[in-house]
Amino acid sequence: MQEIRPSATAGHGAAGHAGQRVARAKVAARMTVCVVIACAAGGCTPEYNWRELRPADAHWVAMLPAKPATATRDIRLGELPVKMTMHGAKVHDTAFTVAEAPLPAAGDPAAAVAAMREALVRNIGGKETAAAPVPIPVEATAGGPARTAAGVALEAAGSIRGKPARLQARIVAHDGRAYQALVVGTDLDPEQAKTFLESFRLHD
Repeated sequence: MQEIRPSATAGHGAAGHAGQRVARAKVAARMTVCVVIACAAGGCTPEYNWRELRPADAHWVAMLPAKPATATRDIRLGELPVKMTMHGAKVHDTAFTVAEAPLPAAGDPAAAVAAMREALVRNIGGKETAAAPVPIPVEATAGGPARTAAGVALEAAGSIRGKPARLQARIVAHDGRAYQALVVGTDLDPEQAKTFLESFRLHD
């Protein structure tokens, strides 16, 4: 029978284990420094804990800065009665929300987008300050080409509870559904709003 000999590392006993612990501590320290540097360079803060949200019963994906809450309401988009489901998170006085509403078969997608646009501005008693067409990415199905849907990028200024407020949004109708990705608040951070809005995309 072959004699089993201890390895060279094992032969050092406690001293070997102590050396390994010191090495691991040094690696952990270097990793901590790297994370701190990355956060300083990238602008990440403890308040904004970004995570990707892909609700199982929805047709969109987006990054949200905190654990989201969900609500579903019966509303009207112009003359269209719809059931709108919203997923949103709030950081300080800024709310980040994605809403999706299936449209009736006879519904006009352009009218739904216009109604959403009007309602968002009305909710803050404001005025549009900028609006432009924007392509909303649509995730490719297996083996299919990348696509986009024609949306609207909107900015507005108004007030919330007597304080000046701003909103930025992307609104789109695609494949029988209307969507809005909205950032609104009294202390809106443009960089955080950009992170959220640019992460918003659709899927089938």
